[in-house]
Amino acid sequence: MTLNFQDLQKACAERADSKAFSHGLRDWSLTQWTNALAGETGELCNFAKKVERDGVNHDVDMGKEIADIVIYAIIVAEYVGIEFQHDWDFNDLNDVHLIPDDLKLHPLTHWTNILAARTGALCMFSEQNSKDKEDLWGCLLGIVIHCEVVAQYIGLDLGEEVRKKFNEVSEKRGVDIKL
Repeated sequence: MTLNFQDLQKACAERADSKAFSHGLRDWSLTQWTNALAGETGELCNFAKKVERDGVNHDVDMGKEIADIVIYAIIVAEYVGIEFQHDWDFNDLNDVHLIPDDLKLHPLTHWTNILAARTGALCMFSEQNSKDKEDLWGCLLGIVIHCEVVAQYIGLDLGEEVRKKFNEVSEKRGVDIKL
């Protein structure tokens, strides 16, 4: 079953307000949500560094971090009132023609650095309390697309990684909201 962005956004919003966490969607500021996203991006970059430096496989860990990044990006979209297209799903990421044909021309850290830069741009807009949804949407879309690039680079299905991570956290928190 293909995971679509609208279902993910609805589930993220519902779970954020389910009292499964110490805060709800509106209990945090935009800056706090984007900072959480940046933290997950930093963790992904750290694993990418270790893969290249040590030659150790961290695909499982990286899959979880990529999923966290996407989930936080969806939460940020919900927070600022940006709705993902109802019929757009994770399989559609391959159709946006922004993913290079040969990802391996660059090292993994190249792609995680671009993801980190896009995350930094989102944080900058949130710090400025940007009300320009177009700027925020561009940052969020770039983050999600580059999560797909990294997932493809290491041979993971991004939609499945997001589904697994979301359901794992719901289970851990005792929430019946699943994808």
